[in-house]
Amino acid sequence: MYRSNKRFKPTANAWHFWFAGKIVFKAQCGSRCIALAAA
Repeated sequence: MYRSNKRFKPTANAWHFWFAGKIVFKAQCGSRCIALAAA
């Protein structure tokens, strides 16, 4: 069980990184849209 968990960890980290990146991208896009609307 420990070996399979160790093998799975990089995939979990990659998934978390992609998920966090998606949230950051949406936040940046949203702030730009608000700035354009305000201008």
